Amino acid sequence: METLRTVALVESTESSNRLEGVVAAPDRLREVVLRDAAPADRSEQEIAGYRDALALIHGSADHMPVSVNVIQQAGVARGPARSVPVAGVLRGVLLRAYGEFRDRAGRLMTARGSKTALVEGAVERRIRPFAISDIENDCPGVSRDMIRHVLRRMRDEGRVQVRGRGRGARWEVIEDQSGARAGCVDEADRTGHQSG
Repeated sequence: METLRTVALVESTESSNRLEGVVAAPDRLREVVLRDAAPADRSEQEIAGYRDALALIHGSADHMPVSVNVIQQAGVARGPARSVPVAGVLRGVLLRAYGEFRDRAGRLMTARGSKTALVEGAVERRIRPFAISDIENDCPGVSRDMIRHVLRRMRDEGRVQVRGRGRGARWEVIEDQSGARAGCVDEADRTGHQSG
């Protein structure tokens, strides 16, 4: 897990800085990011600032509201030039959050039956057994009663099965002998749109 975190840290730092026009040799980038090497030039100073901003965010995220004051403190604490990497990190976080919101909102439809399709899609994307609360998280505009209704119908159609009762109940998609999911439809077939 630590190796994965290290790779993600280096690649995130490299990509985010490259977007801002800041580049460094790969071996030097790793030294600045992972070993706290002293920056040798302006590019490396920007990379070190990004590294420090990530460390601050990862270390204090639970106690760090997003505000102008926090952004200024994060940047001024390491010198005036450091506010740019902090702003870049926050901008990246906001862009990713907006992209996820846009994707989820794009799946919401207003036509009759759209909530059913939304729940069915959330169920079909599940690989492991899931609880109703998992589907509620994927479908924020759909009531628990509607989710139960759709799951019961899918169960009656032989598409899902439930194990257990009450809070401990876990649902799972049924696969046939070939490994295909029973009754599941390709996203493009269901929506009539081609992806990509």
